[in-house]
Amino acid sequence: MAGRGSLAGLMAYGDANAIVVEMAREVLPVVRQTPVLAGVNGADPFCLFDPFLDDLKRLGFAGVQNFPTVGLIDGPFRANLEETGMSYALEVDLIAMAQAGAKTGPSLETCQALAVNGDAIILVHGGPVAEPADAEHILRNAKHCHGFYGASSMERLPTERAMTDQTRKFKAIGFG
Repeated sequence: MAGRGSLAGLMAYGDANAIVVEMAREVLPVVRQTPVLAGVNGADPFCLFDPFLDDLKRLGFAGVQNFPTVGLIDGPFRANLEETGMSYALEVDLIAMAQAGAKTGPSLETCQALAVNGDAIILVHGGPVAEPADAEHILRNAKHCHGFYGASSMERLPTERAMTDQTRKFKAIGFG
């Protein structure tokens, strides 16, 4: 997300659901042949999800995933989120709503960490999965994983390496 690690999406830097719509203008016109998933904050107490899911479909997103997710938070903060109604259960409800189809259109494809029903796609993402070999290890050994969802491992990390390498080359230029 804007060159930042995925965890930036968990911080209160902005409205995650509005940001994914803003990013649509940058991404969707470029990747016409590749399905693009929208990361949706299903625990957002200010979002009206029926029209929002319709908007995502209209914009051209192929599906949704529950991100940012309360599922990455634990301890007292997670307990407080659950107690105040900003729960993981809302994310599960969002995925179910997307699978069923919003009020005005067909369903969106969905992926998430926890299958809601047999139609959910389970993908590995983030954490220690930074290299192709990491994803391959998971895919060969995780029985119920359907694939890999690349984000920082495919856009931020390789870009950082390339920029660092290129900067070193420029810094190594000698003067006459």
